[in-house]
Amino acid sequence: HPLLILDATADAEVVKLTLARTPREKERVVSISADPEHAKLTMVHGAPTRMGELAPKDLVITGKRQAADHPVERLHALMWMLDAHARRNKSAGSVGLVTYKRACEYFEQHGLLKDMPKMHFGALRGLDGLEDVSTLVIAGRLWPPQRAVSKLTEALLAFDPDGREVAPGELESRLRGIRIRDGRCAVVAQTEHSSPITDLVLRSLVDAEVVQALGRGRALQRCRKKPLRVLLLADRVIDATFDEVAPSGTVLPSVRTAMLIGQGVVPEKAKAVWEVGKGLFNSLDQAQGWAETEGGADHAGEAFWLGVLGHPSIKTRTVAIPGQHTQEFTFLGTLDQKLRRLFAVETRRQEERCKDVSVGRRHY
Repeated sequence: HPLLILDATADAEVVKLTLARTPREKERVVSISADPEHAKLTMVHGAPTRMGELAPKDLVITGKRQAADHPVERLHALMWMLDAHARRNKSAGSVGLVTYKRACEYFEQHGLLKDMPKMHFGALRGLDGLEDVSTLVIAGRLWPPQRAVSKLTEALLAFDPDGREVAPGELESRLRGIRIRDGRCAVVAQTEHSSPITDLVLRSLVDAEVVQALGRGRALQRCRKKPLRVLLLADRVIDATFDEVAPSGTVLPSVRTAMLIGQGVVPEKAKAVWEVGKGLFNSLDQAQGWAETEGGADHAGEAFWLGVLGHPSIKTRTVAIPGQHTQEFTFLGTLDQKLRRLFAVETRRQEERCKDVSVGRRHY
């Protein structure tokens, strides 16, 4: 009698090892994969997402926020930007995060991303809480100890009809092809085990946890008009069809891009930077340092996010404010009341006295 297995993370090769007792039975195992129909998947490659990079052991013990270029702070800048954009644009929907437990503890310790739904690897199966988010960010992957992987591989091969044995090996980077929905194929680097059978076990553990994270967004319950947007930051590629592949240098925003996309404005003065970028900076002094040393615009990052979020252009405007120095700031859309208050233009008389010195526009 046929045996039907309905499992989002079941691997056909592992099923052959555990259920097929003869080579003939192995030939009868058929796998049918189903992509999440109402999900837009973006594979972000090149990001430092291993646990030792994104969430090292001393991340929470030190009690201090990391430097702006630390991977966990780069991730925070991404989530802060998406959350701020969602708050300004209600139609954008909310944002959710799945990452390492230690990274979630770091955000909680410093009061970051307070109202954002978060889950961590190792505690995903069967949980709800991300089914209403519009954008889901999956950062990292669960990686078991090498000794545990070897033991599990030996157990699976105990009844292998081909008589294979566990071969020694090590982790290495290999190129892996990715299916793109429009028919193209992209190639990215993936961390694999040099032993194919051991990598098979890793795939059933590591990739399965990422698929479970994807499942928390309940893409199958979405509709075509409001799909689930998923950003996968990892060095392993799941068996799925992606809509886009992008380098981490483009997706992980600089502080400037985070403020522009998230809050709609990039001020020049430190006090205004501190007000706009609350949460991005540890202190006013750090905002002051950024305002003094920040370089030019991140055109690649801005172009990527403007395309994703649907904004047409960026304006750069220099405004002469009565009684103050001329200030230059970059903004999306119009100069709203929030920005007028921010730059001390509070009364109608002051607004009438303000004049544009220069206006520029960048199109993407």
